[in-house]
Amino acid sequence: MARPFILWIARRAMRWFYRRHVTVVSGGVPSSGAVLLIGNHPNDLPDVLAGYLCTERPVRYLATVSVTESWAARKTYEALDVIPVVRVRDARKLRQSGVDLAAINRGATASVVEAFARGEVVGAFPQGGVHDVPHIGRLRTGVASMLLEYADTGAENDVAIVPFGMQYEDQARPGSDLLCHVGHAFSLQQWLANQPEDARGVPELTTRLRDALIAVSRNSATKGEALWRDQLVAVASGSLSDASRLVPDAEREAARWTAHPTSPDVVRTRTAVDTLVHAVEQAGGYGRSVRDHALMRGALLPVSGHSAAQPPSLVSLVFRSAAALVGAMLHVLPWRVVLALAGRLSQERCDFAARAMVPGTFVMLAWYLLLTLMPLVVLPMALWPVWAVVTWGLIPRLGDIALDWWRDAEQVAFVARVRRLSPAERAKIDEALREVTASLTLSGSPPAEA
Repeated sequence: MARPFILWIARRAMRWFYRRHVTVVSGGVPSSGAVLLIGNHPNDLPDVLAGYLCTERPVRYLATVSVTESWAARKTYEALDVIPVVRVRDARKLRQSGVDLAAINRGATASVVEAFARGEVVGAFPQGGVHDVPHIGRLRTGVASMLLEYADTGAENDVAIVPFGMQYEDQARPGSDLLCHVGHAFSLQQWLANQPEDARGVPELTTRLRDALIAVSRNSATKGEALWRDQLVAVASGSLSDASRLVPDAEREAARWTAHPTSPDVVRTRTAVDTLVHAVEQAGGYGRSVRDHALMRGALLPVSGHSAAQPPSLVSLVFRSAAALVGAMLHVLPWRVVLALAGRLSQERCDFAARAMVPGTFVMLAWYLLLTLMPLVVLPMALWPVWAVVTWGLIPRLGDIALDWWRDAEQVAFVARVRRLSPAERAKIDEALREVTASLTLSGSPPAEA
């Protein structure tokens, strides 16, 4: 019974922190049968929530037992049927607490084997923890070991291994967009059948898992190169679906910039990208935002012949303004408290979104509880249940409306500022767009957007 409520909170937390959370599907999670869902892990809790939300099927995550010292975390684990494991980084602390690490991991392996035998979906992050780096590094071997142990049981059920890659414009920036790319599944049984007998071990399977994650994530050698890649993706994409398709080309181009920084064509393309990023940021947008660059192109049509987006209409903003005002009045104070707490509690950028969601979730639940109880002093007791339904059903929806209205208003203001550019500035931007488009070769068809 707790699972739907927790997922309701997850959807709202993701929606309130990020402007758009889009899932694009190249392959997808099979509708039945045993599945191992593996993801990259650059951003703590949002990665976990995105894995839950990329499939309609229940997901049982492998997660560190270290957080279960908290009563709330322990109860959440129980509600979501999480399988606790011990990470290497937590081993010393847990050992000092008297925890039997070997017993926990043996139990985790047994639970995974049983879950696969029942045809369930198990989720895991094979990197073994949060890694805020520009590429997929070396994976831990625990997940591959569990898969092979299951295969050794001789079970008839196959396991479909499905990668999902989190691609953030900026994981710590409220109001930025995120893309979850769900890749093609591969069969454990088929992989074993295709491998030479001496290459069916944990190292080889771990390498195969890593290759699957690389195919759905963004990977560059350095953070500087990753910045160029993300800027290229933003300026050349028409949508987040296009962005997922363009990533490999942008990675190759960014690597070429590193290898040949003084090449004339590299200098031309980098100058063009800098021009476009600067134009977006001068108009109040975000330089790595696919949406903001598409809006800028739309504002400059017919000067630009490139794919573009259009802002919400003023009529829509006016129509929603009253509900948005009420929603803002009810939510601005707790939202400010949540972001202030996140800033105080987070130690790294990859912590900020998680700290906004927890303890932010408890702040919001406490706020709604307060709103539920306040009318008791004026409302007859008979009307209190009606007010409770309104508080928990309608007021969060008003928060959605307020936040959507504010973000739409920002887009309208952004487009208005772009349209005030001089003809010379418009021509400069259009020339930069043509240069960037010519430097990248798009291939294949975009995956479906869910």
